Amino acid sequence: MRNNPLDLTFFAWSDAHLGYAQRFDRADIRGAAISQMNRLPGWPCPRRIGGRVGKPAFVVHCGDIVDGGRDLSGGAKFDLFRYFTGKLNFPHHEVLGNHEISGTNAQFMRYYMKRYGARSYFFVEQGICFLALAGEYDANERGCIPTSELNFLERTLRRIGRENPVALLLHSPINELANPEDVLRRLRKSNVILSMAGHKHQAGVFRVENIPCVNIGHCRNHPIDLECGRSFYVVRITDDRITAAAWRWDLEDWEKGAGWSAPRSVEKRLMLIEKRK
Repeated sequence: MRNNPLDLTFFAWSDAHLGYAQRFDRADIRGAAISQMNRLPGWPCPRRIGGRVGKPAFVVHCGDIVDGGRDLSGGAKFDLFRYFTGKLNFPHHEVLGNHEISGTNAQFMRYYMKRYGARSYFFVEQGICFLALAGEYDANERGCIPTSELNFLERTLRRIGRENPVALLLHSPINELANPEDVLRRLRKSNVILSMAGHKHQAGVFRVENIPCVNIGHCRNHPIDLECGRSFYVVRITDDRITAAAWRWDLEDWEKGAGWSAPRSVEKRLMLIEKRK
């Protein structure tokens, strides 16, 4: 039973692909993003949200934190993961992406399974259940949630109860899954207040049924990556509302539409301001 008012801040990033075009420390884009995360608390939030960035309770990475390529060994990529996340001033959680389970990252998978005990897991912050749900991916990198993880989802939601708030963390967005109905059917009777994912390498805010959803963007520079959406998100959940604002790590500023075809509409489209009942 929570007695104090809810006021929770966390940061969410995705698709760092550590090991790809790797450089040292802050000369590397992933290192620069982490440095900015460490310095963001206290910085003014976008005007539509107001206030200042709070100290995050944790940072979560929604998959593809290490690259699936063979330019570096799995051990070297895992060492990079430990090095860079060790620079963070806040606790770090991970969600499995298709690159982690690709077969070239056995060291990361050993770490992950030892830490979390299973591919899917949950943790609780200020009464909110953050549920990391793992998927499987086909040759075209399209994700689905297999039966084993659907069973985990169902058991966990039953254990949490219908009234307690749940934030869903995935790699592939719900609406991009091969089997979204299998997931949504299990979520409909629960109090899911937010879903966050990566994989698309492009930021966005949308709804799936009654669930507010955020696509985080990415922390990689690859020729196939779009010029827009180079972001991580600053999320705040209170008793009254949920806000999620995109921070452009490439510009060291809030998202204002740079690189997008319609810049004036972007800030509103990529910012979540959700009133809570």
